Amino acid sequence: MDFPQITIHKPLAIIMKKQYLGILVILVFFSCIPKNKAQSENGTTDCNDLVEISGKWLLNNKPYTGNCENYENGILRSYAEFQNGLVHGEMKYYFANGKVEEIVEWEKGKANGKVKYFYQNGQLSEEGQVTDNSKEGTWKSYHANGKLKNHENWKNNQMQDSVFSYFANGNLHSKGIFINGKEDGRWIMYDSISGKIDGYLIYKNGEPIKAEKK
Repeated sequence: MDFPQITIHKPLAIIMKKQYLGILVILVFFSCIPKNKAQSENGTTDCNDLVEISGKWLLNNKPYTGNCENYENGILRSYAEFQNGLVHGEMKYYFANGKVEEIVEWEKGKANGKVKYFYQNGQLSEEGQVTDNSKEGTWKSYHANGKLKNHENWKNNQMQDSVFSYFANGNLHSKGIFINGKEDGRWIMYDSISGKIDGYLIYKNGEPIKAEKK
């Protein structure tokens, strides 16, 4: 059984390939019923030994408090902390090379706190904040070279207000406004080399309705 994946997906990493998307938290649980499973002296158990029943994670039919780890081919792939049967503390996922892929802070069964995503080389790719599974406040993503890629503002799991995107060379790519998770109004587009304004896109309710050259 795979460790129950509770993942907050990374829309910022997709922006330069597609359009801005508001992605909800996806909860995917896989569990099996264990018998007489043990917790190690340091408070860690195999994540596969935990069973999810009615929203609580159990070990030997009791709400679990402690840590769990999941390994694939001897490599740590996930780690989570629990308190009284609920995810509480840090949850981490790892790449096959052993580097951390993502870190999410949890509180009493909900994602609450800082969220960080990384490239396979360990470079930070995205960071932000969640409250009760909802993306809130400022979120930033980065190119593989470490330069800022996107700067967004979130409220109630939707992008709001000003959004800025950047090319890998550091020049501004575009800037505009989101209203209730959708592009709106006049967006300014920039040339990647000169950094000067290249044109404009007019959005209405998330749909481009007109393009203008400078």
